[in-house]
Amino acid sequence: MATRNPSLNIRPDLASPAFAAAVAAKDADGLTGPRPNSWWTGLHPTKCPGFDPKEGVLHSLPLPNTCSYTRQSVLDYFDNCWTLTEVCGCSDISPPQPFLPQMQPLQAP
Repeated sequence: MATRNPSLNIRPDLASPAFAAAVAAKDADGLTGPRPNSWWTGLHPTKCPGFDPKEGVLHSLPLPNTCSYTRQSVLDYFDNCWTLTEVCGCSDISPPQPFLPQMQPLQAP
C-alpha cells in the first residue's frame, strides 16, 4: 500500500524472491556467522582483555591512568581497542545490511 511517507514504500522489491536469492548467495561467501581464528589480526575476542565469559561480551577497558600505568596495562588497552575495532568491522560486512533501506523520517514526501 502506497503512503505519503516515502520511507515506508521506498523499496517494494525487498519482498521479491530475487532479493531472497541475492541474500542467500551473499551468505555463501563466508562473511556471515562466526569468524575463523585466522580472520582476526589481533587477539580473538574471547582471549582479549575485557571479555566477560559469563555474559559472552567484550567490554571496552577504561583508559589507562597516565600517572600510574604499566606496560601491560597499555598493551591490554591497545589489544582491547584493536579487537573492538575488528568486531565492529566484521559486523559491517555482513551481506544483508547493504540491501536494507534506511529509514529517513525527515525526508519530505
